Amino acid sequence: VPAAQVRVLDEQEFVPPVRPRRAASMAYLRPLLAREPALYRLTFSGLAWLTAALFLLGLLHFHAAAGSESAQMLAGKLFAKNQSFTYVPADPFQFVGDGWYETGRLIITASGAPVQELAPVRPIGLPLIYAACFWLAPSETLSVAWAHFVNPVAAAMAVLGTFFLARFAGGSFLGMLAMLAMASGQALLELGHDPAGHSVSLALVTWGMFLLLKWWRGGDLLPGLLAGLLLGYAFTISYLNAVMGVPLILACVFAWHWRRPFASTVEVMVPILAWWLPVAGLLYYNRRTTGTWTAHHAVADLAAIDADNILHNWPALLAQLNDAGVYFLLPLGLMGLLALCARRLPLGLTMLCWLALPLLAFAAYAWATFGTAYRPVLLLVTPVVLFGAAYVLRRVLYAPSDAAPQLVEGEDPYTGEPVYMLADPPTPLWRSIAAPVAAGLIVAAAVAIGASRASGEGSAMPAEHQRLANLAALGDFLRVNVPSDAVIFVEPPAGSYGTLEHLSLSADLVLYDAQAFTTRFARRMAEPWSPLADDGGPNPIRQGRHVFLAEQYAALPEGGLSLQVQQTIDRSLEEGREAYLLMNGIAARRFEQAHLLRGFETRTVASFHEWPPIVREEDSIAPTGAEWSLVRITREPQVTVPGTVAATDLGEVVRR
Repeated sequence: VPAAQVRVLDEQEFVPPVRPRRAASMAYLRPLLAREPALYRLTFSGLAWLTAALFLLGLLHFHAAAGSESAQMLAGKLFAKNQSFTYVPADPFQFVGDGWYETGRLIITASGAPVQELAPVRPIGLPLIYAACFWLAPSETLSVAWAHFVNPVAAAMAVLGTFFLARFAGGSFLGMLAMLAMASGQALLELGHDPAGHSVSLALVTWGMFLLLKWWRGGDLLPGLLAGLLLGYAFTISYLNAVMGVPLILACVFAWHWRRPFASTVEVMVPILAWWLPVAGLLYYNRRTTGTWTAHHAVADLAAIDADNILHNWPALLAQLNDAGVYFLLPLGLMGLLALCARRLPLGLTMLCWLALPLLAFAAYAWATFGTAYRPVLLLVTPVVLFGAAYVLRRVLYAPSDAAPQLVEGEDPYTGEPVYMLADPPTPLWRSIAAPVAAGLIVAAAVAIGASRASGEGSAMPAEHQRLANLAALGDFLRVNVPSDAVIFVEPPAGSYGTLEHLSLSADLVLYDAQAFTTRFARRMAEPWSPLADDGGPNPIRQGRHVFLAEQYAALPEGGLSLQVQQTIDRSLEEGREAYLLMNGIAARRFEQAHLLRGFETRTVASFHEWPPIVREEDSIAPTGAEWSLVRITREPQVTVPGTVAATDLGEVVRR
C-alpha cells in the first residue's frame, strides 16, 4: 500500500521497463523455510562437526579390530595382493566362510585335487575400500586395523549428513536434534563396527540425498554429479540400495523444465548418468566373473524374494522397526512426510520413496523378520524418518500465531519510499522458549531410550565389544606364535561364532575347521541340501558348495577323514611349513586320538586365555573366558635298533 494514497499517473512513465527474465533451465526446488542468519548457521555447523567427532570417539570406545563377517574384508585383502576378488582354497576341505559363493569354475591344485573358485556374495564396492586400506597401510598388522576403522568413520559421517539433511526441513536447531537422535539409535550403535559395511551404505545414501536436494535447489553441476556417484556407489555396497535410484530419477523428472526442454534435459541427465556409472561397472564385473548380473542370480537366492512375503512379514517388521529404531519419532516422521506430500508434492514423493521402497523390498525377503536381519534396512530409512520428524515439528511448534496480521510501515525495496505492509505480530517470548524446549524433550526421550538399550547394563553392545576384543587378541596371538602359511586346525568353543572368519583375515594361514573332519559333519553333507538351517534361518552353506563337498566326502574311503588330515599335515611338513592345532586341551586330545595316533608327535607350545564375558548382576555364577591351546604337530622321531638301518637313511645305503 503506497504511503501516498494518490500518485500522478505520469510518474509511471519514467519507471524503466523490466526486461522479462529468461526461463530457468530447471524447475528449482523452493526452500521449505526462510534462510537463517549466516552466523547462526555457521555456529550450528561447527557444533555438528564437533558432535560427529565426539560420536566417533564414543563409538571407538567399544571398537576392536575384529568382526564376524570378514568375507568382504578378505576379498579386499586378496585384491590388494593379487588384483582379484576371487578366492581359491588350498584343497577342498579348507575352511570357507559364509560370505562366498561358487563362480562355477573348478581349479586343479598341485596335489591333483579339484577346488572351487569362490567370489564374495555381496558387491565389490566395499572390498575396493578395504583394498585401499591394505594398499596404504605401512604394515599388514596396521592394514587390518585401518580396514576396521572404515565403518566407525562412516557412521560418524552418516550422523553428520543427517544434520545437513534435516536442516533443510526444520532449520539448524531441529537438524541438531535429528543428528543426536541418529547418533543414539540402537541400530547404528550396534552396527557401527560391523565389517559388512552397513554404516558405509548409510553414509553414502545420506550424503547422496543431501547433495541431490542441494542440486535441485540451485542446479549446480558438482552437487548433482556427486549425488549420482554416491547413490550409485551405494548400490555397489548392497544390492538393496538399487531402490535409491527411484528417488533420484523422481527428483530429476520434477526438476525438468518444459519451457527449455533441451537445456533442462542436459541438466537433469547429469545425476542419472553419474548414478549409472558405478552401477554399470558392478553389473559388468558380475557378468564377466560369473555370467550372471548379481550374486543372487548365481546362487538362486531370488527364490526367497516374493511380493507375497510382504503380507506375511510387515506386522513383525513394523514392530521391530519401532522397537529398535527411533521409537515414537517413527510415526512423527511418517506424519511429516505425508504432510510434505500435501504441501509440496514433488519433494514429498521423493522423500517418501526413500522410506517406502527399501521397506517394501526388504519385506519381500522370506527371512526379513529372522533374528536381527531388519537392522540394516532400519539404518537406511532412519535419516528420512528424522527428516519428516523435523519438518512436522517445525510446522507445529514454530507455526505462526493465530493473531491477525498488523499493518506496519516499511520501505519499498525498489524506490526507497515509505510503504505500509501486512506482517505477522511478533512472537511472544514464552513461545520462543517453549517451542525448542518441547522439541528437545521429544527427541531427548528417544535419545535416552536408544542409548540405554544399546550400551546400558545388560545390553548387547558391551558384550559384543568383549567378544570382538577376544577375537582381535586371538588373531594377534597367532601372528606372534605361528609362522605364515602354516597349516592349522581350529575348533572354536561351543557358542562361539566368527572365530574362523576373523582368523582367515588376520593371519596368513591355511585354515581348517576341525569339525569338518568329524563323522557328524560328513553325515550332514550326505543329506540333501535344504535352504533352511537348524535354527530356522537361511542355510549358510550354499547349495553349490554343499553338492561339491558331498561329492568329496562320498569319495573318501573308510577312515578317509583321518587319512585326509594326515595327508594335509604331511604335505605341509614336506614343503617346509609347520602344522598346528588351536583348541582347548580336551578337544586337542580328542583330535589327536581320532586322527594322529601314529606317525606324529604333538606338543603344546603356547596357550591363550580369553577375557571373561560380561555378565548381568542377577547371574549367580560368573563364566570364565575360553582357554586355547596352541599345539604343534611334528613327525614322530624314528627309533633305530642296533644292527638295523633307519628308514630315513635307506636311500643313502642304497647309493653306497
